[in-house]
Amino acid sequence: MRLKDKVILVTGSTTGIGEGMVRLFGEQGATVVVQGTREDAAKALAAELKAKKITASYVIGGLDDPSVPAKIIKHVIDTHGRIDGLVNNAASMTRSNLETTDLATFDRTVAINLRAPLMLIQAAWPHFKKQGGGRVINIGSINGYCGENNQLAYSMTKGALITMTRNLADAYGAEGLRVNL
Repeated sequence: MRLKDKVILVTGSTTGIGEGMVRLFGEQGATVVVQGTREDAAKALAAELKAKKITASYVIGGLDDPSVPAKIIKHVIDTHGRIDGLVNNAASMTRSNLETTDLATFDRTVAINLRAPLMLIQAAWPHFKKQGGGRVINIGSINGYCGENNQLAYSMTKGALITMTRNLADAYGAEGLRVNL
C-alpha cells in the first residue's frame, strides 16, 4: 500500500498504459482519477475500480481545449480535496511527415502532447506547493530523441516534453516538485 492516502490523476487513462497505471496505483492504495474523452469508458473503469474497493472518480475533457486542464485539476481538488500526483500520459500520435503535417495537425498535436501537460502542471502547482510537494510523471517517447519518418509532429512534441520535464525538475525540485519522465 505504498500509495495509501495519495490522490493521483492519470490523463488518457481509459485505455492502454494509462488504464494500466490507474489500476496499479489503485491496487497500491491510491485514490485515482481517470481522465479521457469517452465518458462511457471512463465511467465503466471508475465503477470497476470502485467494485474492487479502490477510490476512483473520472473526469471528461479533450486536452486540445485550453480551458480543460484547469477544469480537470479543479475536479480533482473539488472531489478529493488534494492532488499528490499527476501523470501526463494522454497523447495524440498522429502520423505525419514534412509533406503531410498541416497547421491543424501540428496545432492539435502540440495542444495535446505539450500545451496540456504544461497547463495541468501549472494548475496543480499551487496545490502541490500548499501541500509541501507533488509528483509529476510525463510520459515521453524514444521518438523525442530520434524521431520517426512518419511521426514528425508527435516526435517534435515529445522532444519538447523531455526538455520541459528537465527544466521543471531543475527549477522546482528544491520547492518539493519532482518531475520525471
